[in-house]
Amino acid sequence: MDVLLKTYSSLAKILPQSAPYTPVCRGVALKNESFSFQADLYLQPTAALFQTCRFSVTGSLAKYVTLSEVVYVPVVKGHYPTSDDFLIGTAAGLYPDLLLPYLPSQAFVLHAERHKTFWVNIKGDLPCGAHTLTIVVSDYENREVAKTQFVLEVMDKRLPKTDIMVHSWLHCDCICEQHGVKPFSKKFYKIFGNYLRSMVDHGANAVYTPLFTPALDTERRKYRMSVQLVDVTKTTDGYVFGFERLRAFIRFVKGYGIERLELCHLFTQWGAKHAPKIMAKVDGKNQRIFGWDTVAEGEEYIGFLQALLPQLVRLLQEEKTQAVFHLSDEPGESYEQYARLSAIVKPLIRPFTTVDACPPEYQRKGYVDCAFVSTDLAEQNKEYIANCAVYYCCGQHKDYLANRFITMPSVRNRVLGAQLYQSQAKGFLQWGYNFYHSSGSRRVIEPLLVNDGWGAYPSGDCFIVYPNVRFGGVYESLRNEVFLEGLQDYRLLKALEEVKGRKSVETLLRSFGVEGFCQYPHDEQTYLRLIESAKRAL
Repeated sequence: MDVLLKTYSSLAKILPQSAPYTPVCRGVALKNESFSFQADLYLQPTAALFQTCRFSVTGSLAKYVTLSEVVYVPVVKGHYPTSDDFLIGTAAGLYPDLLLPYLPSQAFVLHAERHKTFWVNIKGDLPCGAHTLTIVVSDYENREVAKTQFVLEVMDKRLPKTDIMVHSWLHCDCICEQHGVKPFSKKFYKIFGNYLRSMVDHGANAVYTPLFTPALDTERRKYRMSVQLVDVTKTTDGYVFGFERLRAFIRFVKGYGIERLELCHLFTQWGAKHAPKIMAKVDGKNQRIFGWDTVAEGEEYIGFLQALLPQLVRLLQEEKTQAVFHLSDEPGESYEQYARLSAIVKPLIRPFTTVDACPPEYQRKGYVDCAFVSTDLAEQNKEYIANCAVYYCCGQHKDYLANRFITMPSVRNRVLGAQLYQSQAKGFLQWGYNFYHSSGSRRVIEPLLVNDGWGAYPSGDCFIVYPNVRFGGVYESLRNEVFLEGLQDYRLLKALEEVKGRKSVETLLRSFGVEGFCQYPHDEQTYLRLIESAKRAL
Protein backbone atom coordinates (compact mmCIF):
# COMPACT_ATOMS: atom_id res chain seq x y z
CA MET A 1 0.00 0.00 0.00
CA ASP A 2 1.09 3.57 -0.63
CA VAL A 3 -0.13 4.69 2.81
CA LEU A 4 1.85 3.41 5.78
CA LEU A 5 -0.17 3.17 9.00
CA LYS A 6 1.47 2.57 12.39
CA THR A 7 0.36 2.99 15.98
CA TYR A 8 2.50 4.61 18.67
CA SER A 9 2.15 5.34 22.35
CA SER A 10 0.87 8.65 23.65
CA LEU A 11 4.47 9.56 24.48
CA ALA A 12 5.56 9.89 20.85
CA LYS A 13 5.92 13.38 19.39
CA ILE A 14 6.00 12.83 15.65
CA LEU A 15 7.43 15.65 13.58
CA PRO A 16 6.23 16.32 10.00
CA GLN A 17 9.12 14.39 8.45
CA SER A 18 10.30 12.16 11.28
CA ALA A 19 8.89 9.37 13.46
CA PRO A 20 11.88 7.92 15.38
CA TYR A 21 9.78 5.85 17.76
CA THR A 22 9.08 2.17 18.28
CA PRO A 23 5.55 1.27 17.12
CA VAL A 24 3.19 0.11 19.86
CA CYS A 25 0.17 -2.08 19.12
CA ARG A 26 -1.08 -2.94 22.61
CA GLY A 27 -1.74 -1.33 25.96
CA VAL A 28 -3.14 -1.93 29.44
CA ALA A 29 -5.70 0.30 31.16
CA LEU A 30 -7.72 0.34 34.35
CA LYS A 31 -11.50 0.66 34.17
CA ASN A 32 -11.69 4.39 34.92
CA GLU A 33 -8.48 5.43 33.22
CA SER A 34 -8.18 7.81 30.30
CA PHE A 35 -5.98 5.86 27.87
CA SER A 36 -4.51 7.30 24.67
CA PHE A 37 -2.41 6.15 21.76
CA GLN A 38 -1.57 7.60 18.35
CA ALA A 39 -2.10 6.39 14.80
CA ASP A 40 0.35 7.80 12.28
CA LEU A 41 -0.11 7.90 8.49
CA TYR A 42 2.64 8.43 5.94
CA LEU A 43 2.15 8.73 2.18
CA GLN A 44 5.19 7.23 0.49
CA PRO A 45 7.10 9.43 -1.99
CA THR A 46 6.45 6.95 -4.84
CA ALA A 47 2.73 7.63 -4.55
CA ALA A 48 0.75 10.70 -5.56
CA LEU A 49 1.65 14.14 -4.31
CA PHE A 50 -1.37 14.03 -2.02
CA GLN A 51 -4.35 11.84 -1.29
CA THR A 52 -7.74 12.61 0.23
CA CYS A 53 -8.55 10.15 3.02
CA ARG A 54 -10.83 9.31 5.90
CA PHE A 55 -9.89 7.74 9.24
CA SER A 56 -12.04 5.49 11.41
CA VAL A 57 -11.80 3.24 14.47
CA THR A 58 -14.13 0.31 15.08
CA GLY A 59 -14.38 -2.41 17.72
CA SER A 60 -16.00 -3.18 21.05
CA LEU A 61 -14.60 0.00 22.61
CA ALA A 62 -15.57 2.27 19.73
CA LYS A 63 -18.25 4.08 21.74
CA TYR A 64 -15.60 5.08 24.27
CA VAL A 65 -13.26 6.50 21.62
CA THR A 66 -12.70 10.18 20.88
CA LEU A 67 -10.56 11.09 17.89
CA SER A 68 -8.44 14.19 17.31
CA GLU A 69 -6.05 15.35 14.63
CA VAL A 70 -2.61 16.20 15.97
CA VAL A 71 -1.86 19.62 14.50
CA TYR A 72 1.56 21.21 14.20
CA VAL A 73 2.04 24.65 15.76
CA PRO A 74 4.79 27.16 14.97
CA VAL A 75 7.59 27.31 17.51
CA VAL A 76 10.10 30.15 17.48
CA LYS A 77 11.52 30.03 21.00
CA GLY A 78 11.48 26.38 21.97
CA HIS A 79 14.12 26.60 24.69
CA TYR A 80 16.59 28.86 26.45
CA PRO A 81 20.31 28.92 25.60
CA THR A 82 20.89 27.33 29.02
CA SER A 83 18.39 24.50 28.47
CA ASP A 84 19.63 20.92 28.60
CA ASP A 85 19.71 18.61 25.57
CA PHE A 86 16.64 16.48 26.33
CA LEU A 87 14.45 18.02 23.60
CA ILE A 88 12.82 16.68 20.45
CA GLY A 89 14.26 19.61 18.49
CA THR A 90 16.13 22.86 18.94
CA ALA A 91 15.39 24.63 15.66
CA ALA A 92 12.43 26.92 15.06
CA GLY A 93 9.76 25.08 13.11
CA LEU A 94 6.53 23.09 13.36
CA TYR A 95 5.93 20.84 16.38
CA PRO A 96 2.94 18.63 17.31
CA ASP A 97 0.67 20.00 20.04
CA LEU A 98 -2.85 21.18 19.14
CA LEU A 99 -5.59 18.53 19.10
CA LEU A 100 -8.50 19.26 16.75
CA PRO A 101 -11.63 17.13 17.22
CA TYR A 102 -12.12 14.75 14.31
CA LEU A 103 -15.23 12.93 13.10
CA PRO A 104 -14.83 9.80 10.93
CA SER A 105 -16.95 11.35 8.20
CA GLN A 106 -14.47 14.18 7.73
CA ALA A 107 -12.08 14.07 4.81
CA PHE A 108 -8.48 15.18 5.16
CA VAL A 109 -5.54 15.51 2.82
CA LEU A 110 -2.47 13.32 3.25
CA HIS A 111 0.64 14.84 1.67
CA ALA A 112 3.52 12.81 0.28
CA GLU A 113 6.54 12.45 2.58
CA ARG A 114 4.67 14.05 5.49
CA HIS A 115 3.37 12.41 8.64
CA LYS A 116 -0.26 12.82 9.65
CA THR A 117 -1.08 11.73 13.19
CA PHE A 118 -4.36 11.04 14.98
CA TRP A 119 -4.83 10.99 18.72
CA VAL A 120 -7.06 8.14 19.91
CA ASN A 121 -8.45 8.60 23.41
CA ILE A 122 -10.42 5.88 25.19
CA LYS A 123 -12.30 6.96 28.29
CA GLY A 124 -15.32 5.95 30.33
CA ASP A 125 -16.37 3.10 32.60
CA LEU A 126 -14.54 0.61 30.41
CA PRO A 127 -15.58 -3.06 30.21
CA CYS A 128 -12.93 -5.53 31.36
CA GLY A 129 -11.10 -7.84 28.99
CA ALA A 130 -8.97 -7.65 25.87
CA HIS A 131 -10.48 -5.41 23.19
CA THR A 132 -9.32 -5.09 19.61
CA LEU A 133 -9.63 -1.73 17.91
CA THR A 134 -9.47 -1.79 14.13
CA ILE A 135 -8.10 1.34 12.49
CA VAL A 136 -8.91 1.90 8.83
CA VAL A 137 -7.81 4.59 6.41
CA SER A 138 -9.97 4.86 3.31
CA ASP A 139 -9.70 7.02 0.21
CA TYR A 140 -12.22 9.44 -1.24
CA GLU A 141 -14.00 6.54 -2.97
CA ASN A 142 -14.29 4.78 0.42
CA ARG A 143 -11.75 2.13 -0.60
CA GLU A 144 -9.49 0.83 2.14
CA VAL A 145 -5.90 2.02 1.69
CA ALA A 146 -4.44 1.07 5.07
CA LYS A 147 -5.48 -0.95 8.10
CA THR A 148 -4.04 -1.98 11.46
CA GLN A 149 -5.16 -3.04 14.92
CA PHE A 150 -4.53 -2.00 18.49
CA VAL A 151 -5.36 -4.25 21.46
CA LEU A 152 -6.27 -2.69 24.79
CA GLU A 153 -6.50 -4.88 27.86
CA VAL A 154 -8.80 -3.41 30.50
CA MET A 155 -8.08 -4.66 34.01
CA ASP A 156 -10.79 -5.00 36.66
CA LYS A 157 -9.16 -2.33 38.81
CA ARG A 158 -9.83 1.37 39.34
CA LEU A 159 -7.72 4.42 40.01
CA PRO A 160 -8.45 6.03 43.39
CA LYS A 161 -9.31 9.69 43.74
CA THR A 162 -6.28 11.94 44.02
CA ASP A 163 -5.25 13.06 47.49
CA ILE A 164 -3.10 16.06 46.51
CA MET A 165 -3.75 19.64 45.45
CA VAL A 166 -3.57 20.15 41.68
CA HIS A 167 -3.60 23.85 40.86
CA SER A 168 -3.47 25.29 37.34
CA TRP A 169 -4.17 28.98 37.01
CA LEU A 170 -7.16 29.81 34.83
CA HIS A 171 -7.02 33.47 33.74
CA CYS A 172 -10.51 34.97 33.42
CA ASP A 173 -9.37 38.10 31.58
CA CYS A 174 -7.76 35.95 28.87
CA ILE A 175 -11.08 34.17 28.32
CA CYS A 176 -12.84 37.52 27.96
CA GLU A 177 -10.26 38.88 25.51
CA GLN A 178 -10.13 35.80 23.29
CA HIS A 179 -13.88 35.19 23.18
CA GLY A 180 -15.11 38.78 23.23
CA VAL A 181 -17.28 38.54 26.36
CA LYS A 182 -17.72 40.68 29.46
CA PRO A 183 -16.36 39.34 32.76
CA PHE A 184 -18.89 37.21 34.66
CA SER A 185 -21.67 37.78 32.16
CA LYS A 186 -24.01 35.00 31.09
CA LYS A 187 -21.95 34.48 27.92
CA PHE A 188 -18.76 34.43 29.98
CA TYR A 189 -20.03 31.65 32.24
CA LYS A 190 -21.06 29.51 29.30
CA ILE A 191 -17.50 29.63 27.94
CA PHE A 192 -15.88 29.56 31.38
CA GLY A 193 -17.71 26.30 32.06
CA ASN A 194 -16.02 24.67 29.08
CA TYR A 195 -12.61 25.73 30.41
CA LEU A 196 -13.50 24.40 33.86
CA ARG A 197 -14.61 21.08 32.39
CA SER A 198 -11.29 20.77 30.60
CA MET A 199 -9.38 21.56 33.80
CA VAL A 200 -11.27 19.05 35.92
CA ASP A 201 -11.12 16.36 33.24
CA HIS A 202 -7.34 16.80 33.20
CA GLY A 203 -6.81 16.51 36.92
CA ALA A 204 -7.13 20.01 38.43
CA ASN A 205 -9.17 20.30 41.63
CA ALA A 206 -8.87 24.02 42.40
CA VAL A 207 -9.62 27.22 40.52
CA TYR A 208 -7.82 30.56 40.75
CA THR A 209 -10.45 33.02 41.98
CA PRO A 210 -10.12 36.73 41.11
CA LEU A 211 -11.49 38.50 44.15
CA PHE A 212 -9.67 41.38 42.45
CA THR A 213 -7.75 41.66 39.20
CA PRO A 214 -4.81 39.26 39.70
CA ALA A 215 -1.45 40.89 40.40
CA LEU A 216 0.31 38.43 38.10
CA ASP A 217 2.67 38.98 35.17
CA THR A 218 1.77 42.65 34.84
CA GLU A 219 4.20 45.34 33.75
CA ARG A 220 4.88 47.86 36.49
CA ARG A 221 2.47 50.81 36.40
CA LYS A 222 0.21 48.95 33.93
CA TYR A 223 -2.94 46.94 34.62
CA ARG A 224 -4.72 43.94 33.17
CA MET A 225 -8.41 43.94 32.27
CA SER A 226 -10.54 44.29 35.40
CA VAL A 227 -11.93 40.95 36.55
CA GLN A 228 -13.14 41.61 40.09
CA LEU A 229 -15.66 39.41 41.88
CA VAL A 230 -15.93 41.46 45.08
CA ASP A 231 -17.92 44.68 44.74
CA VAL A 232 -16.49 47.53 46.80
CA THR A 233 -18.08 50.82 47.78
CA LYS A 234 -15.94 53.36 49.61
CA THR A 235 -17.83 55.57 52.05
CA THR A 236 -16.87 58.16 54.63
CA ASP A 237 -17.26 55.44 57.26
CA GLY A 238 -15.12 52.82 55.50
CA TYR A 239 -15.97 50.10 52.99
CA VAL A 240 -19.11 48.22 52.02
CA PHE A 241 -18.58 44.88 50.27
CA GLY A 242 -20.89 43.04 47.90
CA PHE A 243 -20.35 39.30 47.56
CA GLU A 244 -23.16 38.25 45.25
CA ARG A 245 -20.92 37.84 42.20
CA LEU A 246 -18.41 35.87 44.26
CA ARG A 247 -21.17 33.70 45.70
CA ALA A 248 -22.45 32.95 42.17
CA PHE A 249 -18.90 32.12 41.05
CA ILE A 250 -18.41 29.70 43.95
CA ARG A 251 -21.64 27.85 43.25
CA PHE A 252 -20.89 27.70 39.53
CA VAL A 253 -17.42 26.16 39.89
CA LYS A 254 -18.66 23.65 42.45
CA GLY A 255 -21.08 22.42 39.82
CA TYR A 256 -18.08 21.39 37.71
CA GLY A 257 -16.41 19.44 40.48
CA ILE A 258 -13.98 22.09 41.70
CA GLU A 259 -13.10 21.22 45.29
CA ARG A 260 -11.37 24.37 46.48
CA LEU A 261 -10.75 27.99 45.62
CA GLU A 262 -7.34 29.56 45.25
CA LEU A 263 -8.05 33.11 46.31
CA CYS A 264 -5.98 35.55 44.28
CA HIS A 265 -2.83 37.18 45.60
CA LEU A 266 -3.38 40.00 48.07
CA PHE A 267 -0.09 41.66 47.11
CA THR A 268 1.94 42.09 43.95
CA GLN A 269 4.26 39.49 42.48
CA TRP A 270 8.02 39.18 43.08
CA GLY A 271 8.33 40.97 46.39
CA ALA A 272 4.88 41.81 47.82
CA LYS A 273 5.59 45.54 47.69
CA HIS A 274 2.28 46.87 46.37
CA ALA A 275 -1.45 46.26 46.40
CA PRO A 276 -3.28 44.70 43.44
CA LYS A 277 -5.58 46.71 41.23
CA ILE A 278 -8.85 47.20 43.14
CA MET A 279 -11.85 49.07 41.78
CA ALA A 280 -14.54 50.68 43.93
CA LYS A 281 -17.50 52.99 43.73
CA VAL A 282 -16.56 56.37 45.16
CA ASP A 283 -19.25 59.04 45.19
CA GLY A 284 -21.20 56.96 42.68
CA LYS A 285 -18.29 56.60 40.24
CA ASN A 286 -16.25 53.48 39.57
CA GLN A 287 -12.55 54.14 40.04
CA ARG A 288 -9.31 52.47 41.04
CA ILE A 289 -8.54 52.89 44.74
CA PHE A 290 -5.46 50.67 45.05
CA GLY A 291 -2.70 49.54 42.71
CA TRP A 292 0.96 50.12 41.89
CA ASP A 293 0.87 53.45 43.73
CA THR A 294 -0.24 51.72 46.95
CA VAL A 295 2.43 50.54 49.39
CA ALA A 296 1.58 47.03 50.56
CA GLU A 297 2.02 47.86 54.24
CA GLY A 298 0.29 51.22 53.95
CA GLU A 299 -2.29 52.02 56.61
CA GLU A 300 -5.09 52.46 54.09
CA TYR A 301 -4.64 49.12 52.32
CA ILE A 302 -4.09 47.16 55.53
CA GLY A 303 -7.27 48.75 56.88
CA PHE A 304 -9.07 47.63 53.74
CA LEU A 305 -7.91 44.02 54.27
CA GLN A 306 -8.86 44.13 57.93
CA ALA A 307 -12.37 45.12 56.90
CA LEU A 308 -12.66 42.66 54.01
CA LEU A 309 -11.06 39.40 55.13
CA PRO A 310 -13.26 38.56 58.15
CA GLN A 311 -16.36 39.07 56.03
CA LEU A 312 -14.84 36.96 53.26
CA VAL A 313 -14.12 34.16 55.75
CA ARG A 314 -17.75 34.17 56.88
CA LEU A 315 -18.93 33.93 53.28
CA LEU A 316 -16.65 30.96 52.58
CA GLN A 317 -17.94 29.22 55.71
CA GLU A 318 -21.55 29.90 54.76
CA GLU A 319 -20.91 28.37 51.33
CA LYS A 320 -19.08 25.40 52.94
CA THR A 321 -16.16 26.09 50.63
CA GLN A 322 -12.57 24.91 50.91
CA ALA A 323 -10.14 27.69 50.10
CA VAL A 324 -6.51 28.73 50.32
CA PHE A 325 -5.20 32.29 50.30
CA HIS A 326 -2.25 33.65 48.31
CA LEU A 327 -0.13 36.58 49.47
CA SER A 328 2.52 37.11 46.78
CA ASP A 329 3.74 34.95 43.92
CA GLU A 330 7.45 34.08 43.92
CA PRO A 331 8.48 36.62 46.60
CA GLY A 332 12.11 35.57 46.22
CA GLU A 333 14.34 36.84 49.00
CA SER A 334 11.76 39.26 50.43
CA TYR A 335 11.56 37.35 53.71
CA GLU A 336 11.11 40.27 56.08
CA GLN A 337 8.50 42.00 53.90
CA TYR A 338 6.55 38.77 53.44
CA ALA A 339 6.81 37.94 57.15
CA ARG A 340 5.31 41.28 58.17
CA LEU A 341 2.41 40.92 55.75
CA SER A 342 1.84 37.30 56.74
CA ALA A 343 1.64 38.28 60.40
CA ILE A 344 -1.14 40.73 59.48
CA VAL A 345 -3.12 38.48 57.12
CA LYS A 346 -3.00 35.03 58.74
CA PRO A 347 -4.97 35.95 61.90
CA LEU A 348 -7.66 37.54 59.69
CA ILE A 349 -8.29 34.43 57.58
CA ARG A 350 -8.37 31.66 60.18
CA PRO A 351 -9.32 28.81 59.92
CA PHE A 352 -8.17 29.05 56.28
CA THR A 353 -4.52 28.69 55.31
CA THR A 354 -2.00 30.33 53.00
CA VAL A 355 -0.07 28.89 50.05
CA ASP A 356 2.44 30.48 47.70
CA ALA A 357 5.11 29.62 45.15
CA CYS A 358 8.20 30.35 47.23
CA PRO A 359 11.38 28.77 48.63
CA PRO A 360 10.92 26.17 51.41
CA GLU A 361 12.38 28.58 53.99
CA TYR A 362 9.10 30.52 53.94
CA GLN A 363 7.31 27.47 55.29
CA ARG A 364 10.09 26.48 57.68
CA LYS A 365 9.90 29.93 59.27
CA GLY A 366 6.10 29.82 59.45
CA TYR A 367 5.47 32.68 57.03
CA VAL A 368 3.31 30.48 54.75
CA ASP A 369 1.34 27.38 55.70
CA CYS A 370 2.23 25.45 52.53
CA ALA A 371 5.02 26.46 50.17
CA PHE A 372 4.86 25.42 46.53
CA VAL A 373 8.58 24.90 45.93
CA SER A 374 10.11 24.90 42.44
CA THR A 375 11.21 21.41 41.45
CA ASP A 376 14.87 22.42 41.24
CA LEU A 377 14.78 23.62 44.86
CA ALA A 378 12.78 20.52 45.76
CA GLU A 379 15.63 18.41 44.40
CA GLN A 380 17.99 20.25 46.78
CA ASN A 381 15.62 19.82 49.77
CA LYS A 382 14.50 16.22 49.40
CA GLU A 383 14.40 15.59 53.14
CA TYR A 384 11.88 18.41 53.62
CA ILE A 385 9.78 18.40 50.47
CA ALA A 386 7.18 15.93 51.81
CA ASN A 387 5.93 18.85 53.93
CA CYS A 388 5.55 21.10 50.87
CA ALA A 389 4.02 21.14 47.41
CA VAL A 390 5.94 21.74 44.16
CA TYR A 391 5.66 23.75 40.96
CA TYR A 392 7.46 24.33 37.70
CA CYS A 393 7.48 27.16 35.18
CA CYS A 394 9.97 28.57 32.68
CA GLY A 395 12.83 28.40 35.18
CA GLN A 396 12.80 24.61 35.29
CA HIS A 397 14.26 24.11 31.81
CA LYS A 398 17.55 22.41 32.60
CA ASP A 399 19.08 19.53 34.57
CA TYR A 400 16.42 17.26 32.99
CA LEU A 401 13.71 18.58 35.31
CA ALA A 402 10.18 17.57 34.36
CA ASN A 403 8.26 20.16 32.37
CA ARG A 404 5.80 20.44 29.49
CA PHE A 405 7.31 22.76 26.90
CA ILE A 406 6.29 21.97 23.33
CA THR A 407 9.82 20.94 22.31
CA MET A 408 10.26 18.58 25.27
CA PRO A 409 9.69 14.82 24.92
CA SER A 410 6.37 13.70 26.39
CA VAL A 411 8.04 11.37 28.90
CA ARG A 412 9.48 14.52 30.50
CA ASN A 413 5.92 15.75 30.97
CA ARG A 414 4.41 12.49 32.19
CA VAL A 415 7.13 11.55 34.71
CA LEU A 416 5.91 14.30 37.05
CA GLY A 417 3.27 11.91 38.42
CA ALA A 418 5.88 9.39 39.55
CA GLN A 419 7.96 12.24 41.00
CA LEU A 420 5.00 13.59 42.97
CA TYR A 421 4.51 10.14 44.45
CA GLN A 422 8.16 9.54 45.21
CA SER A 423 8.67 12.97 46.82
CA GLN A 424 5.40 12.77 48.80
CA ALA A 425 4.71 16.39 47.82
CA LYS A 426 1.35 17.73 48.94
CA GLY A 427 0.43 19.10 45.53
CA PHE A 428 1.44 20.68 42.26
CA LEU A 429 1.01 24.14 40.73
CA GLN A 430 1.54 25.52 37.23
CA TRP A 431 0.82 29.14 36.43
CA GLY A 432 -0.32 29.04 32.81
CA TYR A 433 -3.44 27.10 31.95
CA ASN A 434 -4.54 29.80 29.50
CA PHE A 435 -2.26 32.83 29.76
CA TYR A 436 -2.80 34.35 26.30
CA HIS A 437 -0.64 37.43 26.86
CA SER A 438 2.89 38.52 26.19
CA SER A 439 5.16 38.69 29.23
CA GLY A 440 4.13 41.54 31.45
CA SER A 441 0.67 41.40 29.85
CA ARG A 442 1.82 44.15 27.52
CA ARG A 443 -0.30 42.78 24.70
CA VAL A 444 -2.86 40.09 23.91
CA ILE A 445 -1.45 37.36 21.68
CA GLU A 446 -2.95 34.95 19.14
CA PRO A 447 -2.37 31.55 20.77
CA LEU A 448 -2.47 29.59 17.51
CA LEU A 449 0.49 31.62 16.29
CA VAL A 450 2.36 32.70 19.42
CA ASN A 451 3.05 30.32 22.30
CA ASP A 452 6.14 31.83 23.95
CA GLY A 453 4.82 34.98 25.66
CA TRP A 454 6.04 36.99 22.66
CA GLY A 455 9.56 35.65 22.99
CA ALA A 456 9.87 35.63 26.78
CA TYR A 457 9.32 31.96 27.64
CA PRO A 458 9.95 28.58 26.05
CA SER A 459 6.96 27.64 23.88
CA GLY A 460 4.20 26.05 25.91
CA ASP A 461 5.01 27.56 29.29
CA CYS A 462 2.16 30.10 29.07
CA PHE A 463 -0.76 27.81 28.26
CA ILE A 464 -1.73 24.20 27.78
CA VAL A 465 -5.11 24.64 26.06
CA TYR A 466 -6.04 26.72 23.02
CA PRO A 467 -9.16 28.92 22.76
CA ASN A 468 -11.87 27.53 20.53
CA VAL A 469 -13.35 30.89 19.60
CA ARG A 470 -15.78 29.50 17.05
CA PHE A 471 -17.61 27.24 19.52
CA GLY A 472 -16.90 29.07 22.77
CA GLY A 473 -14.61 26.60 24.46
CA VAL A 474 -11.15 25.07 24.30
CA TYR A 475 -9.06 22.91 22.04
CA GLU A 476 -7.01 20.42 23.99
CA SER A 477 -3.32 19.85 23.49
CA LEU A 478 -1.21 16.75 23.30
CA ARG A 479 0.62 18.09 26.36
CA ASN A 480 -2.55 18.34 28.44
CA GLU A 481 -3.47 14.74 27.67
CA VAL A 482 -0.01 13.54 28.68
CA PHE A 483 -0.10 15.70 31.81
CA LEU A 484 -3.33 13.91 32.78
CA GLU A 485 -1.60 10.57 32.24
CA GLY A 486 1.10 11.66 34.68
CA LEU A 487 -1.50 12.50 37.32
CA GLN A 488 -3.12 9.12 36.69
CA ASP A 489 0.26 7.49 37.25
CA TYR A 490 0.39 9.15 40.67
CA ARG A 491 -3.02 7.69 41.53
CA LEU A 492 -1.91 4.29 40.23
CA LEU A 493 1.14 4.29 42.48
CA LYS A 494 -1.01 5.28 45.46
CA ALA A 495 -3.32 2.34 44.67
CA LEU A 496 -0.33 0.01 44.46
CA GLU A 497 0.92 1.30 47.81
CA GLU A 498 -2.34 0.14 49.38
CA VAL A 499 -1.66 -3.38 48.09
CA LYS A 500 2.12 -3.73 48.32
CA GLY A 501 3.22 -1.02 50.73
CA ARG A 502 5.20 2.14 50.10
CA LYS A 503 8.62 0.52 50.29
CA SER A 504 7.72 -1.88 47.49
CA VAL A 505 6.51 0.95 45.23
CA GLU A 506 9.64 2.99 45.88
CA THR A 507 11.75 -0.04 44.99
CA LEU A 508 9.82 -0.44 41.73
CA LEU A 509 10.41 3.21 40.80
CA ARG A 510 14.12 3.01 41.50
CA SER A 511 14.44 -0.21 39.51
CA PHE A 512 13.25 1.73 36.46
CA GLY A 513 15.56 4.68 37.13
CA VAL A 514 13.17 7.16 38.78
CA GLU A 515 15.13 8.95 41.50
CA GLY A 516 14.23 12.51 42.51
CA PHE A 517 13.21 15.29 40.13
CA CYS A 518 16.12 14.97 37.69
CA GLN A 519 16.65 11.24 37.16
CA TYR A 520 14.17 9.12 35.21
CA PRO A 521 14.17 6.98 32.04
CA HIS A 522 14.57 9.12 28.93
CA ASP A 523 12.97 6.63 26.54
CA GLU A 524 9.23 6.18 26.43
CA GLN A 525 9.33 2.38 26.24
CA THR A 526 11.08 2.03 29.59
CA TYR A 527 8.63 4.38 31.24
CA LEU A 528 5.67 2.53 29.75
CA ARG A 529 7.05 -0.74 31.10
CA LEU A 530 7.24 0.85 34.55
CA ILE A 531 3.58 1.84 34.42
CA GLU A 532 2.44 -1.53 33.07
CA SER A 533 4.45 -3.27 35.79
CA ALA A 534 2.64 -1.19 38.40
CA LYS A 535 -0.74 -2.11 36.90
CA ARG A 536 0.13 -5.81 36.78
CA ALA A 537 1.20 -5.71 40.42
CA LEU A 538 -2.18 -4.44 41.64
